[in-house]
Amino acid sequence: MTTLANMLAAAQRLLTYYNGDEKTAQNPGGLTGVGGMADNWDPCIQDIGTVGTGVGDALSAASTSEGNAAASASAAAGSATAANASKVAAATSAGNAAGSATAAAGSASAASGSATAANASKLAAATSEGNAAGSATTATQQAGIATTKAGEAAGSATAAAGSASTATTKAGEAAASASAASTSAGNAVTSASAAAASAAAAQTFDPATYLAKVGGTLTGWLQTFAGVDTGNLGLRIGEATSGFYRSAAGVLGFVVSGVEVFRTAANGVLHFYRGMTVSVVTLTNAGGVFTPDCAAGVEFDCGTISAAAVIGNPTGVPGAGKAQQISIKWTQDNTGGRVMSFGGNCVNVGGTSANTGAGKTNFAVGKVYSDGKFYYSIVRGA
Repeated sequence: MTTLANMLAAAQRLLTYYNGDEKTAQNPGGLTGVGGMADNWDPCIQDIGTVGTGVGDALSAASTSEGNAAASASAAAGSATAANASKVAAATSAGNAAGSATAAAGSASAASGSATAANASKLAAATSEGNAAGSATTATQQAGIATTKAGEAAGSATAAAGSASTATTKAGEAAASASAASTSAGNAVTSASAAAASAAAAQTFDPATYLAKVGGTLTGWLQTFAGVDTGNLGLRIGEATSGFYRSAAGVLGFVVSGVEVFRTAANGVLHFYRGMTVSVVTLTNAGGVFTPDCAAGVEFDCGTISAAAVIGNPTGVPGAGKAQQISIKWTQDNTGGRVMSFGGNCVNVGGTSANTGAGKTNFAVGKVYSDGKFYYSIVRGA
């Protein structure tokens, strides 16, 4: 806010800036001359602004004062009216008071007695009130203490619940650690046992009893030599006269107790020097059907049949590109006439029929292929 002193100083400077001669060089209002506008224009404008602001502030203050004065006058008029009304009411109250004074004089005597009793009651009430106030204060204090303790108990309960949860978690971790420790202990025992066994073996280790990784010979139950025929075996199994020999590239022989059993030729052909036997598989009569399982053997026996029967399609047939020779035998009972039929995959390539005479034995001999077909011929019993 612009002060009066600032406004007056600015007005005085304006009087020196504009002296009535618009052509004076130092007069900012002049249009000619050197230095007038250049030297005094800015300060002149600032002073004009200061004077204008001060005038505006003065007018605003005057307006505010005028409004306050009007409000004060209105309030004074209201106060005068109220004062007059109070004067009338006071006069009326004075008359009423005179009448009441007379009545009060009569009541005063009665009131005197009552006052004495009332005073005693007042003293007793005051004493009770004091006691009640003390009790109320004490009760309030105790309630505050109880509230505080309840809060502390709630906090303790929350903390206890958290501690219980933590304890449960720790107990689980401890159980897991105990289990892991037990497992580790068991592993340690196993490792210790293995280490002890290795140590015992190391004490008896004799390099001379082991075959070298490259070269070397077997000198134990298996023995190796540079054998080239049945009398000088290259690999001896348990004895000098049983084992294998190699006489040439691809030519290997197997000898048992000095007797050659078989030999392979260089072209892979296997030649047997001794006979070969196979186990006979007894077929089960399942509702009059005998089914040979090629995976179980090559010789099958149906036994004696006492009723018409069927040799079923073979199972367990060899894989692709392979064939298996089998033989199936059956015998007529003492009555004879029992017909033996064959499954759909069985093909009689010999054209001969079986002998159904009493006690006669017949064979179906042939080969089974990977497609399940059994091509056979009947060998009749005489």
